[in-house]
Amino acid sequence: MMGGGPIHQLNHWEKVKLGWMDAGDIERVEASGSWSIAAASAPAGRRGLHIHRMVDCVARDYFVEYRPGADFDTAAPEPGVLVRLAPGDPAVGSRSHLLDMTPVTGGGATDQDREHGMTDAALPVGATYSDPDAGVAITLTGASPEEAEVSVQIEYRLPPHLGVGWDPRVAWFADPDLTIPAVTTSDPALDYEWGTGAPLPEVPADGFSLRFDGFLAPASQGLFRFVTMSDDGVRLWVDDQLLIDAWVIQAATRNAADLRLGTDRVHRVRLEYFDHGGEASLRLGWQQDGSACQVMTFSAPPPDADSAEPDEMLGGCATTRPSGLLASLLLLAATGLYRMRARRARR
Repeated sequence: MMGGGPIHQLNHWEKVKLGWMDAGDIERVEASGSWSIAAASAPAGRRGLHIHRMVDCVARDYFVEYRPGADFDTAAPEPGVLVRLAPGDPAVGSRSHLLDMTPVTGGGATDQDREHGMTDAALPVGATYSDPDAGVAITLTGASPEEAEVSVQIEYRLPPHLGVGWDPRVAWFADPDLTIPAVTTSDPALDYEWGTGAPLPEVPADGFSLRFDGFLAPASQGLFRFVTMSDDGVRLWVDDQLLIDAWVIQAATRNAADLRLGTDRVHRVRLEYFDHGGEASLRLGWQQDGSACQVMTFSAPPPDADSAEPDEMLGGCATTRPSGLLASLLLLAATGLYRMRARRARR
């Protein structure tokens, strides 16, 4: 049942994809801590860890499993845990990569210089694997024939404040052509990894589409890069200007376009997406001045003349807070601008 290379063996990640292993047996790690994971031969229980990170709007996911001794599909006879880099959702049909913890040695099959051997690929007791870009470190602190003790350290970095978004509307369609309405939601971000499953009960797993509409106020003026990751097609408009037009059947693909935004107005963001079949995913992000891409969120409350501050209405760009009559005039003008543009945009 084992393949000739480390990417083809039936590891835990592959077994979940095939339905041979309960996804609940792989615990998703969201914060730093320590875990005991059972050997691969254990009939049930926690038999792996899934560490999900985002790097420049691209998912980077690590799967950790323990295979001591001579299990059915043992890949590494040396004691230690195996660390694999794989797509985020086990349902996504792509290959995982076994990371070789001793890459300067031989020991087996290779795959485009990413894997240099099977027999010594495991992370040994007392050793740490680190990914500074993802802010994650994995340490094997102890091991017995039955289980391994794994410590995971996750570094959370506060991304730069690019602005605020609000009033998200997602219209879902039961066909890939945006013609058969199914349901409407108000998701605060377009950050989906559906795999081969259905996004919603009202939406089919294959051959669906969506139309997103929301409003955005940048914190500062300047050149912004808008980024989409999609499988399959996607189109993106900002202020009715078509920035990204990738309305094609494709595997997960990154597209980007630059646009200069000001803080003197509210910006409308529209996106359309379709899935033809198979795996499906969609992500919308943005960045400025070379900073790492971050998922665009639309979770802020809509501007309101009774509660918003003038600098918030104007995208947070004010360096000094006006007061008195000037503040009232600025607030009323910004509120009227937002409401007028919103009414026109929704028509």
